Amino acid sequence: MVMVDVAHGKPTYASPQWGSYFKYLAVDGDETADNFYASGDYITQPWWIVDLGKQFTIYRVIVLPRWDYFYTRFHDVEVRVGDELVTSGDLSSYKLFSTYTGPYSPDQEFLYCNRMDGVAGRYLSIQRIGSVIADLLQLCEIFVMVPDINI
Repeated sequence: MVMVDVAHGKPTYASPQWGSYFKYLAVDGDETADNFYASGDYITQPWWIVDLGKQFTIYRVIVLPRWDYFYTRFHDVEVRVGDELVTSGDLSSYKLFSTYTGPYSPDQEFLYCNRMDGVAGRYLSIQRIGSVIADLLQLCEIFVMVPDINI
């Protein structure tokens, strides 16, 4: 099955950001080390959402966390899929797609979250879970993969 990314350039929503590390940088196609979204400091359960524009059945999500330094900040993360935009940070209404306990290491390169059964939805979220507030959510690039027949 041929898969294509449906997240590139789509609208994004997120917890408040750190500096100029804007939410849209996670879907702009630039995988360089200094181009990423970073949540603000001391936010409990920071989150990031991409609006895919319509409902898709998602089979794979590829995540490239910040990989140059501070990469161990990427841990205890949930990937969820939903049909309504939620910007309160309570993403429990979204269906769980995958979890990642981490911590991330650059040796891993991309993280592949797969669901053989697929999960349908318009919005895809990535959120740190747990109570550690010192670690920012930092996303270099996100790819949301669907079969090309769904486009």
